[in-house]
Amino acid sequence: MSELRDLLRRAERDLQRGPRGAEHSDPARLWRELVELRERAAHVDDDTRLLGAARQLAERASDVATGPPVPTETLAGTIAAAVLAPSMHNSQPWRFAVGTGRVEVRLDLQRRLPVADPDDVAARIACGAAVHNLRLAFPVRLGRAAEVALLPDPADPTLLAVVRPGAARPAAPREQALHAAIARRHSNRYPFRDDVPVEPTLHATLTDAARTRGCWLDLVVEPATRQLLGELVTDADRVLRADPAYEQELSGWIRRDAGATDGIPGGAAGPRPEPGDPLPGRDYGGAPRRPDRGFEPAPLVAVLGGPGEHPADQLAVGEALQAVLLAATDGGLVASLYSQVLEVPEARSRLRRMAGRLGSPYLVLRIGYPSRPTFATPRRPVAEVVDLR
Repeated sequence: MSELRDLLRRAERDLQRGPRGAEHSDPARLWRELVELRERAAHVDDDTRLLGAARQLAERASDVATGPPVPTETLAGTIAAAVLAPSMHNSQPWRFAVGTGRVEVRLDLQRRLPVADPDDVAARIACGAAVHNLRLAFPVRLGRAAEVALLPDPADPTLLAVVRPGAARPAAPREQALHAAIARRHSNRYPFRDDVPVEPTLHATLTDAARTRGCWLDLVVEPATRQLLGELVTDADRVLRADPAYEQELSGWIRRDAGATDGIPGGAAGPRPEPGDPLPGRDYGGAPRRPDRGFEPAPLVAVLGGPGEHPADQLAVGEALQAVLLAATDGGLVASLYSQVLEVPEARSRLRRMAGRLGSPYLVLRIGYPSRPTFATPRRPVAEVVDLR
């Protein structure tokens, strides 16, 4: 009887997860069968046929909860959203394996940055951002929840996540809006408007976005703290640029070819950094700017951090980063990322003390309203990053 009760409870749970309403005739019929089986079970102590019927009901109820299998080709369609995630130097350090009922997100070791990112921290953050895009693409494009398992195989550290279609459900309006923002989001390395401050209501939207992924976003509004943070990023940038290997690696991702599918082309490079910039950007070979086109003196600056230093924490930071960036895009904002402090250990230690937070800081962001149209960095075709199984 204990197995019978367990089967009926499981069927009830799965039917509760599945679709409701008169238009769903199969779940409605299964609910009637569940009621009938419970009535029979109340009067029978041991019935092999009853147990067999309960097993069949549990299997069919499970199908209702998870929905029908998603064809591999349909699943592969979600990768178009995943590859629009941000990555250091637009290196796109990901690869995807798509099979029946699953999408694997893998670290592509051929696209590592051994000088700037020797421990693959930034690469895992980028892949975490891609996972977040999949979380949105599944309900919007497939009508299914995304069930995400991070680092599912300890023996395979390149397998960062497995995303499976979960219960059938429509996308919420907020998910639809954020999914629509994926294609519009791109880093803006140019000066922002300095005559329009970011609306206070958006402050809470951005911090809440990071919190939903188990991370934190601290907005720096005090001028003195903002100046100290700018000096910290400047010091880290100076250390990096003094390393010839770093400069060589960076120059290897500057793209002059109009047909490039990775790296930073001139249209997205931003202006050439100059001494005195509040936050120094990387020199991707941009043009010198006019004297009257300096960076805004008091930008909205933020520090993004996560719970710790484990690879799973870095994937969570990547998800939080993309959640913040999409919320910003949906609110009409743009952002520029400064990861130099992540790449210089002493600078990161100083940032950790400055933040005074449990956990670990990872990135500095500059957020504001755009002052001019800008270009997105290119992406490799989906076919180049997907393995169908």
